[in-house]
Amino acid sequence: VPGTVDFNGQKLASDGSSILKIPFHTEEKLSRLSLTSDLLDGLDLLESKQYEQAIRLYEDCLQRAPDFRAIKIDLAVAHLKLGDLDRSIELLRSFEEEADQEELALYGMYLYNALAWNFLLTSELEKADKYSQLAIEAAPKNENVKGTRASVLIELGQLEEGKKLIQDMVDFRFANDQTLTAAMYLGFVYHLQNDPEAGRKYHDFVDAHIDLLAKDELLLYARIRGRMDQPGSGK
Repeated sequence: VPGTVDFNGQKLASDGSSILKIPFHTEEKLSRLSLTSDLLDGLDLLESKQYEQAIRLYEDCLQRAPDFRAIKIDLAVAHLKLGDLDRSIELLRSFEEEADQEELALYGMYLYNALAWNFLLTSELEKADKYSQLAIEAAPKNENVKGTRASVLIELGQLEEGKKLIQDMVDFRFANDQTLTAAMYLGFVYHLQNDPEAGRKYHDFVDAHIDLLAKDELLLYARIRGRMDQPGSGK
């Protein structure tokens, strides 16, 4: 049955129905269509945490279709998950500078959220605040965006506002990037509010699934635990 799949917010044809439209496509659109399968493979690689393979695939796609600039966002995410923040930020900044209004309308949320997360990791909180606000304005109901915004707000000391955004995100039956990161920061909030008993279950959840964390998440968690271990760190 002809249909579409969602790639980074853009609808892409998922089967042979694309072939019927070839005479009406520009050369640029044809190059993008030819990448559909590879780009979906790239998303699978990111999902399965095979970041090195994802980088190789996205670099090949970008070489084949250099005008498909949005590929840089997923390439940047792969570098981010490996802890290569400088390269991730470089790619995202490049897209931000080159993107036209149509591209920003399609991919702005992904761009801003990735930049916010990078700047959270580099402790550039003013920049993280700016980009997480742009991301949540673009997609106020997106769970990943809400998680990033909450993390930034908590780092800025706006504990209750941040906690409200992620309070319902932790499902102890399912451990993934989203639930584990939310648990990290909820545990941290309760510590800062001098309620360690309420926060312990969240960090116990993270500790039980520590092997699922990528390098960026491990960096954040180590930083949070280090701050919690400092004398007088709670209120």
